[in-house]
Amino acid sequence: MWYPPPVAAGPHPGAAPHPGAPFARPEPPAQVLDRMDPFAAGDHYGPVLEPILVKIVDASVKVNPLISPLTDDGPERPYLKWDMLFETSTAVRSDEPPTLSWSNGRNQPATFPRLTSLRIISTMTPWMIVVKAKDLDRGVTCGEVIQAIWSDMSRLSTKQDFECLSPRDKAELGNAYKRNRSANPGVPGGSLGQGMRRLDFLRSCSMFGGIEANPNVVKRTCGAELPCVFVLRCGDRSLSLPQVQEQEARLRNADAQRARSASRNAGARSRANSVNTRISVHPPSSSSHSAYDNTSDSDEGGVDPGPRR
Repeated sequence: MWYPPPVAAGPHPGAAPHPGAPFARPEPPAQVLDRMDPFAAGDHYGPVLEPILVKIVDASVKVNPLISPLTDDGPERPYLKWDMLFETSTAVRSDEPPTLSWSNGRNQPATFPRLTSLRIISTMTPWMIVVKAKDLDRGVTCGEVIQAIWSDMSRLSTKQDFECLSPRDKAELGNAYKRNRSANPGVPGGSLGQGMRRLDFLRSCSMFGGIEANPNVVKRTCGAELPCVFVLRCGDRSLSLPQVQEQEARLRNADAQRARSASRNAGARSRANSVNTRISVHPPSSSSHSAYDNTSDSDEGGVDPGPRR
């Protein structure tokens, strides 16, 4: 009669491992894993993937709730309030005072899993915004997403961008151009300068509504389902009087912060110059710069839809 060989008994729970056995790191308790925030700031948690790898492994990418669109049936959560006609310093969290510029959450990852780069499109504008992580070990952050949107929207557009529009869209865009440079409250005014900018294409829908994964819009806009391409939601900026006052308070607060920073920098330069009082005279530069020096090679300058009325 055959009997199976005896199975070597393992160590009892709590007993020391056998001599020479490899050390195994204990798994964290399930309740600890449940408490880990996938959107915690820093580079200590979670992988950082390239877009092509996301497509290969068919990973499901989630957007940080702070920069995601609000849902009617979703739970109450903090979100960003930002008019994309203005600099990112005017963005505020919904759960903080309206005069406090957004800081809490700027360094949080924009997505989970974290990405080395992502792209953003919008149904309001014809351009694709590319966001690249400054720190590849940390991935793209919420702050980098917002800054990339502003950097793109504040660029001058080209004549071709305007000419390819329908007559109705041209008329709406011309009205938005004049309104954004007017002395009316709640608009940037003359600080935008002459020449049409990409933010003018937002027309009245300049409120940041979050970014979302929307394969249907991506396929319809780009012609294919591309990985790590998100859609920018743009909300109507029809402001009530309290909202206009809140916007102006944020602008005053941002101006005050810039003034304090400039004062500190001037003081530092003054102290540095006091060490060496020698005066140097430099000849004037022969080079001249136009308003379009900051545009890309494909830009041909700003578009002025006509005289202001």
